[in-house]
Amino acid sequence: MRGVCPRCGRPAWIYPKNKGSNIYFEAVHVEDRTTCYLGPEVYKYVSVTHDLDLKGALEPTLERVLAYLKDAVVMLEENMEEELRKVKDVERVYSKALEVEAEVRRLLQLLRRVKERARAVGGSGAEG
Repeated sequence: MRGVCPRCGRPAWIYPKNKGSNIYFEAVHVEDRTTCYLGPEVYKYVSVTHDLDLKGALEPTLERVLAYLKDAVVMLEENMEEELRKVKDVERVYSKALEVEAEVRRLLQLLRRVKERARAVGGSGAEG
C-alpha cells in the first residue's frame, strides 16, 4: 500500500513482513528505498501482560496515544475502586490518585497549548 511513512513523513510503500507467526510492517521510502520499521499492528506478547493493546507505528501517534489514554482511564477506574474496597490500602490509593491528578494537569496544559497552536495556524475545526 502506498502512502506516507508514519515515522518520518516521507512517501513510502507500506509492506507486511512475516516473521514466525507474527506480521510486522515496514515502510520502504519511494525516493531512496531506505526503510523505517513500523512494528506490528498490536504487540500481542506485551499486551498480554498489560490491560492495554500496545500498537506499532502503523497507526499514527496521536491516535495510539488517545487509545492508550482511554484504556488507562478505564483501568484506573476499575483498579482504584477495587483498591478502595480493600480499605487497608487507602493511603496508597490516595497517593496514587494525587499522582494521576498531577499527570492530568500536565495533560490539560498540553491540550491548551495544542488548541492555541491549532487556532493560530487556522486549523479546521479549531473552535472551542
